[in-house]
Formats: sequence, structure tokens, C-alpha cells
Amino acid sequence: MPRFLLFYHITWSTKYRKPFINDDNREIIFKSIVAKSAELRAGVLAVNGMEDHIHLLVSTSPSLAPSVLIGQIKGVSSHLIRSLGWKDFRWGKEYSIRAVSEEELSKVVGYIKNQQRHHHK
Repeated sequence: MPRFLLFYHITWSTKYRKPFINDDNREIIFKSIVAKSAELRAGVLAVNGMEDHIHLLVSTSPSLAPSVLIGQIKGVSSHLIRSLGWKDFRWGKEYSIRAVSEEELSKVVGYIKNQQRHHHK
């Protein structure tokens, strides 16, 4: 039986790149992304972000369309954050997705985990 495993580096921003992500809601957002990914049978290898955007490295099978994965993650996390009191929180409509080879995984994981350092240079 063939084995398929895809790795995607996905980024998306808050609506109008507003600084909605902060110390009070960052972990809630990340946990909701991980939980929804698991529910969709996608594995999160790394997630991090700044005040106005998110980076996600995920593994999935070809049976899960990336647009479905991203739409579900953005919808669930946005709904949760708004229900917890951040009424103005919104994700932007667009996203960026790049396929990642197995050989590049450690480099991309490092890049995602070091977002704060990368953006403060």
C-alpha cells in the first residue's frame, strides 16, 4: 500500500494585520489550532506567531484538502477567541502555503519556533 505524507508550512495573518495576538490569548489560539488539527487527523509539528500572524507546520494525508484544513482551523480558533471576550478578533481571508520536504523539516521547525527572535532583528 502506498504511503503518502505531506508537510505544509502555512502562514496567515489577522485581519488588516491588527495586533490581536497577545500574551493573554496566544496559548489559547495555539491550543485550538493543535486540537482542531488533531480532530482533522493532521499532526502539528510546530506552531508560533507574532501579534499579527501565525506560522504552522503540519503533516497530513492527501485526503485532507489544505483549504479545508486551514478554513477549519481559522474558523474554530477565531470563534473561540471571540467567545472568550476578544470581540474584534478576526483572521484575514488570505493565507500562504508551502510544501516542505522531509529533509527541510528541522530547518522549518527552527524558523517557526524562533519567530520572536526573527522579527526582532
